[in-house]
Amino acid sequence: SSPNSDSVCRISKVNKEEIVGMLVALEMYVNRDHEAVWREWEARCDRIAGYVKGVSGVKTETIAKKLYSAVPHLHVSWDYAASGKKPANVVKELREGKPSIEVSPNSREELIIAVWMLQPGDSTIVARRIRECLETA
Repeated sequence: SSPNSDSVCRISKVNKEEIVGMLVALEMYVNRDHEAVWREWEARCDRIAGYVKGVSGVKTETIAKKLYSAVPHLHVSWDYAASGKKPANVVKELREGKPSIEVSPNSREELIIAVWMLQPGDSTIVARRIRECLETA
């Protein structure tokens, strides 16, 4: 029998709440102003880049590879041989700090920051924390 009560199809085991949830998600996606969302993502990248560019030797680049990741990512790099702080160190500091910040798991040679899941105001918090970590290098 179905693990969900009031199921619509025994084989699919989908209940009416899940169907409504999928319908609402689809309607929200179709009705979204995708260009405005994209501009907001770029603004978040620019905001973080503006904060961290003030640290000596730090470079930033916004990359959006629409082929496999339809969101812009901010790449933050620096001369970690000269600074003594590798990306892994910064990733650890961000994760263990307050608030805890997680960057892309591909942040091996540079920090890669995805901004699509940030809430309004979060990009400023992320920018300040990254700058703090890089200034102490």
